[in-house]
Amino acid sequence: MGGGAGIPRLGGTRVDSVSALTLAWRAAASRGRLDRVIQRLLVLQIGVTAAVALVCAIYPLRFALSALCGGGIGIAATAAAALCVARPKGLSPGGLLGAQVLAELVKFGVTLGLFVVTFLEYEAVAVGPLFIAYAATLGAYGLAMLGKQ
Repeated sequence: MGGGAGIPRLGGTRVDSVSALTLAWRAAASRGRLDRVIQRLLVLQIGVTAAVALVCAIYPLRFALSALCGGGIGIAATAAAALCVARPKGLSPGGLLGAQVLAELVKFGVTLGLFVVTFLEYEAVAVGPLFIAYAATLGAYGLAMLGKQ
């Protein structure tokens, strides 16, 4: 991949995937579409979580509750990250990248914190459904981002 062939450029400046994602989010926000994108993403994640919980409901109740916890962790992390990205206005490209990095750090922190709370406070947690529902919200996030390209 030497020489940077195939790397997108914006005004002569190299744009990596994180910067491109940040610019895409900011462009959507400038057109008033970011709120709708976030809403669709969260609704998709809620639907996926509900579907996993319904499938788990054929097992003991703790399986469905664990799935709801796992999906809730993914949804809360996405919402927290979305708030970080949607908040800044009129930032430079470096500021936009900083907002995206902050959003990812917040998402990681919320995810880690909620998993810790779940394991400490919910003694009967079923680990399989918890992680399956969490992974399903990540898959929904990925699908939503692919659909926006």
